[in-house]
Amino acid sequence: MKKLVRILAPVIGVFLLIVLDQWTKFLTITKLGNLGGASFTETFTTPLADVCGVKSVPIIDNVLSLTFVQNQGMAWGLFQNAQYIFVILTLIAVAVIVYHYIRAPWEAKFAQVRVIEVLIIGGAFGNLIDRVFRGGELFQGYVVDMIYVEAINFPVFNVADSAISIAFVWLIVAMLFVYKEEDFNRLTDVFPRKKSKSEESEEKDENN
Repeated sequence: MKKLVRILAPVIGVFLLIVLDQWTKFLTITKLGNLGGASFTETFTTPLADVCGVKSVPIIDNVLSLTFVQNQGMAWGLFQNAQYIFVILTLIAVAVIVYHYIRAPWEAKFAQVRVIEVLIIGGAFGNLIDRVFRGGELFQGYVVDMIYVEAINFPVFNVADSAISIAFVWLIVAMLFVYKEEDFNRLTDVFPRKKSKSEESEEKDENN
């Protein structure tokens, strides 16, 4: 039963995060864009030029608003039209995190690390789906952003971005205030590394 929970829990967590992310993006395109009444599929297959944002809805005047932005790059519009690079880097990062999730110690005190990893994976896949499938042409898509903090002119972001940002802040806080050095070493020792000469010498002595 424990093994089944270990498999299902992260899968369900990632799935729910992706659903929430894509649902908010669907609402953004149909409510703030010019595809009112479009189906979920149509929001993916319609070319980029035909899905322009047409309005912004203030939540708190001059502080927070919902603004439809089609982002083909990173924050602040960096690295536009480099979808293949983003897809490859995302898949590599997710593979590393999944490997760590499986190999890290299965102890209660490390549970929050796994929650952090689920947030990162779910957020990464949420935006990856956009980059691969949106715009009617594979690997030529765009990420739908909609949350704009006007007060600090922060780049427009989405639910997936929020999950990743929360995860990284949580990780930093955990490393600073929750985990000791020995815990950090246990979390990082799951990755294969080249042994030093002293370690190899110690192993030989033990074997002899």
